[in-house]
Amino acid sequence: MSETTPGVGMALTPADVSARVDEISRMMDDDEGAHGAEDRLYRDVLEAIASWKPEQGTLEYRALCQEALKSQDFDFSRWCA
Repeated sequence: MSETTPGVGMALTPADVSARVDEISRMMDDDEGAHGAEDRLYRDVLEAIASWKPEQGTLEYRALCQEALKSQDFDFSRWCA
């Protein structure tokens, strides 16, 4: 993962997820790239939820999921070889 990807290697926020969804929306002319970015986003959201500890503060898991799923509205090919 790129160190410049919002939300990676730190607490993931809904704003981070929203920024990554926006990034995916700008990649829609590259199906493979958009699909890969979407898969990484979903994995990162799941990892953030699974690794959360109470001492990290409040985790807005529902908001994280709602933001991430907005990418499903984008029209690009999703396939696996």
